[in-house]
Amino acid sequence: MRILLLLCSAQMMLGIDLTVVNVALAAIGRDLGAGVSSLQWTIDTYAVAVGSLLMLTGSLADRLGRRRVLIAGIVVFGIGSALCSAAWSVPSLVVARAIQGAGAAMISPVALALVAVTFPVARDRARALGLWGVIVGLGLGLGPVVGGVLLQTVGWRGIFWINVPLCAALAVAIARKVPESRPSTVHRADPAGQILVALGLAGLVYALIEGPALGWTSAPILAVLTGVAITVPVLVGYQLRRVDPLIDLRFLRSVPFAAAMMLGALAFALLGAFLFVIPLILQAAHDRSALVTGLCLAPFAVGIVGGSLLAGRLIARHGIRPSICLSALCLCVATAIMADVDITVPLPALLVAFVLFGLGFSLVHVPVNAEVVVGLPAHRTGQAAAMAATSKQIGLAVGVAVAGGIAGTGGTGPPGTDFDLAARPVWFVLAGVGVTVLIVGLVASSAWARGTTEAIAHLFDHPDPRHPEPRPRHPATGPAVPTGAAVAAPARR
Repeated sequence: MRILLLLCSAQMMLGIDLTVVNVALAAIGRDLGAGVSSLQWTIDTYAVAVGSLLMLTGSLADRLGRRRVLIAGIVVFGIGSALCSAAWSVPSLVVARAIQGAGAAMISPVALALVAVTFPVARDRARALGLWGVIVGLGLGLGPVVGGVLLQTVGWRGIFWINVPLCAALAVAIARKVPESRPSTVHRADPAGQILVALGLAGLVYALIEGPALGWTSAPILAVLTGVAITVPVLVGYQLRRVDPLIDLRFLRSVPFAAAMMLGALAFALLGAFLFVIPLILQAAHDRSALVTGLCLAPFAVGIVGGSLLAGRLIARHGIRPSICLSALCLCVATAIMADVDITVPLPALLVAFVLFGLGFSLVHVPVNAEVVVGLPAHRTGQAAAMAATSKQIGLAVGVAVAGGIAGTGGTGPPGTDFDLAARPVWFVLAGVGVTVLIVGLVASSAWARGTTEAIAHLFDHPDPRHPEPRPRHPATGPAVPTGAAVAAPARR
């Protein structure tokens, strides 16, 4: 249990840090003279770094040892946090956030793998992962509250330097209590694929953030979009030729897996947009303090935790469909309320919207975690989970970029008192995302979708994705049997 608590503490620190910065955006903008696009980069640089490095760090952990990489990630995260607290300009803060993101990419997948290894019995592992899910949701929800308290007492730099002693304590405790582990199978490194993923994601985010200010037809934006358009097919072709690819595209032939990746991206796009826009509205447009803003977002945390518990029960009894339907309903109602946000809207109405948004997010996030590895071979679940986690970070980065692009004016100054009106179209976009969640969820939970997972099972019997060998068929009855299984010869008459 001590090991589980240590690993969950590391993940909770990441969850809090992911959302705590949002409450500080207004203060950072005032102190550093940052406009909306600069504030977007403080969020998205972190997400791009995490999304680009998740699969690489998982491979490193397989080679060097999971505990060793986890401790290194905590140290890097602590160094990045110290640099963030000392930032003197927006560029220095952005660089420090990238270092933080690199550390986070080393922590999250490795800590989850260590939880699975520590609890080999299926029932114990299920309980441990259930606690893990609740703590992840709690960390995401508590971030704004913690941020409000720290901003009110020590200023925005405090939300970063508080991580330094926490990282030091966690690194020492994990070094003493958590045993080292390595998997029996090690995947080959794919540095070229990793570089292509990073370039494509960074280029997309750059275009979405800077496009409204520079103009979508400006030379820099067109050049970047052209580069992204070239990078994607190059990456796909390169991955298809590799024996041990960084991104195994065969997974996408499973409709439930592909849908889980899409739902994860949509859920975190919703989360990123919500947590970017709401704190700025409350502080810049409604003139509320950071502490009041954090406390106002406490119902959001309640919604996340409550939704996580409710989703677990719904999935266990009825599958993912009821959870997805309820999620879409909560998201649409919440965005409808927030679309009418202005200075005259009573606070209780906003708090109800925040609860519903937290419920909607967790009711789709939990099914994503449950569905992403269903039906896939056990020796491939780690890679599948890494791909799903990457899609979430992509969704988060795109959500922040799109929301800021819609609400921002491209100016260099901090958001003004009219930011609530400027941000109103964001809620209509998020309502459309909520409807998309419903459609994708219904398709993913259909019998046809389940059949696509079963149909590709034979592709993973052979190690080379370029030349999959079909499983041998029984000479008499014809059904597929596992590779290596004995096939009885026809009886002589």
